[in-house]
Amino acid sequence: MESLLNLNRETHKVHHKKLTDQLDGISKWIQSVGGSNESEALTFLDKYLVHLNDNTKKSMFEHILDLTGTRLQDVNKQNDLIKLIDELCRLKQQIKFI
Repeated sequence: MESLLNLNRETHKVHHKKLTDQLDGISKWIQSVGGSNESEALTFLDKYLVHLNDNTKKSMFEHILDLTGTRLQDVNKQNDLIKLIDELCRLKQQIKFI
């Protein structure tokens, strides 16, 4: 039983690291495009991550663009953000089902 608990603990650490790395990627994206309110955007993501799914990721993407003042960025740069959010959503779903 203790082995199973240790495995669950280690699995939790790995998943937490993956989510943290993805959030760091979003933070770096905000910095790289000269966005503002980075801490507000990350707080928003942290608070509403539980609600992130395929149906909500577009609204989360748009809200982050608005929060950071990056809505007028080049479409290619915006695509980079949506890819990061897609991956965050995928990781969240993967963790949910393990």
